[in-house]
Formats: sequence, C-alpha cells, structure tokens
Amino acid sequence: MSQSRWRRLVASGTALVSAVALGGCQILSPVETTGDDVHGFHLSAGDLRVLDLLVISQGRGAPGIVTGYAVNEGTEPLTVQVAVEIDGQFLPLGRSVELLPDTGVRLDGKDAGLDGGPEIAPLVVPVVPVFPGALITLRVSTSDQASSIRVAVMPPEAPYDIYETELDLPSSTQRQTN
Repeated sequence: MSQSRWRRLVASGTALVSAVALGGCQILSPVETTGDDVHGFHLSAGDLRVLDLLVISQGRGAPGIVTGYAVNEGTEPLTVQVAVEIDGQFLPLGRSVELLPDTGVRLDGKDAGLDGGPEIAPLVVPVVPVFPGALITLRVSTSDQASSIRVAVMPPEAPYDIYETELDLPSSTQRQTN
C-alpha cells in the first residue's frame, strides 16, 4: 500500500471515529429543559406542564412580560406561582393561580379563561436584568414542588410585537418613522 493511500485510509478512519464519538455526546448528554424553535421553553413538574416560556422585553433595566401556558394535567387542583431570579433572589410575579384539573392559563393574561382556566393579570418582570437574547431564570412552584428553568429574553419585535402595548412601547411602525 502506498504512503498516500495509507494516509487517506487513516484520515477516513479518524473522521469516522470522530463523528461517532461526537454523535454519542448528543445521545448521552442529559437535557435539563427543551426549547421549541423560538416559541419558548418547556417544563414539566409533576402534574404541571408549562409550555412556550419566554420573557418579552427591551432588556436590561426595562420591564418584561412572561409568556407561556401552564396546564394542570392532574386530577387535583394545583396552586401555581411564578418567580424570577434577580441578584440571586427569587421575586414572585403576581399572585399565585389556582388551576383546576385539566385546565390551563396563559401567563401573559391574554385569552383569559381559555379552556375553563382562571383569568389572570399578565405576569410582569419589573426590571429585566439582562439584554434580549440572554437567558433569565424563572422558578415555577406548586404547593408540593418547585422547578427552575432558564428562558430566553426576546425583544418585542415580530412575532412578539403584540406585547408593545403591555410594555408601554411605541408601536413598531412609530419606531420606524422616528
């Protein structure tokens, strides 16, 4: 076997072993939470599922709206509280919400009473500590457990420009003409 042929064989073998080894990392590494495209992060805690969690904000120093949908998949009512981590402390956002079995609620307060769930005011982070694109930690608690999740802060631009009013921002058309 010629030396150049030997090198190609070794290079091909090295590439194959590297691909298998790196592919194994994806399979064997634990995943804490999941993200679904840009629609948010998901959390399961007992009978509670929270889908599409995001914070919509101009970022650092500005208020933010928590978006997402909390669902009680159990047979007993759940009391749910959402808090945000700021400077190492968890600050509760709004009042706790009572979810009856098989009901859900949008955390942004839109479509209140959807699926028989309760009406709530939007969950507002008073001062978001990070810039858009960074992650912020939310804690979702029920009466018997609490789970923390890092979620993205997204700017109030399409498709999240529907939150401009809640955040007291000029509309995107007004921003473009200024």
